[in-house]
This record gives sequence, structure tokens and C-alpha cells, in this order.
Amino acid sequence: DKFIAGVNATIDCETISIPRQEPDGDQYFVEGSGFIEKNDGVTTITLSYTVSDESVTPIAKDECTQTIYIKQ
Repeated sequence: DKFIAGVNATIDCETISIPRQEPDGDQYFVEGSGFIEKNDGVTTITLSYTVSDESVTPIAKDECTQTIYIKQ
């Protein structure tokens, strides 16, 4: 699922928080969390998030976990 508008997140040290939100105002919501890990000079960002389509009953959900950034 793609959002046209930006998704808001906050970072506190190594912890990423994605509060429940509806970026495009179309009944698709996202929420989740993640972490930033630094190990032997390699930085990795991993996110776990849920996208829900609340325009249908029952609500359809996609749960995802992905590593989105690796810097060496």
C-alpha cells in the first residue's frame, strides 16, 4: 500500500514510533514502530507496521516488517 501524503513518525534515541494515522483521509490507516541499530559501523533501520483498510467490513489489515535502510 502506498500513501500520497507523508506518514509522521517520531524518533527517540534508537526507537521509532509511528502513531495511528490516516495520511490521505481515505480510510487507510497506518501505525507501527521500529528501531535504529548501529553495529560495527553499519547503521540499519527496521520498521514493523500495520496498514488497515477500514472502508470494508471486516477491516482488512496488512502487517509488514522490513529493513528500509542500511548504511555501511
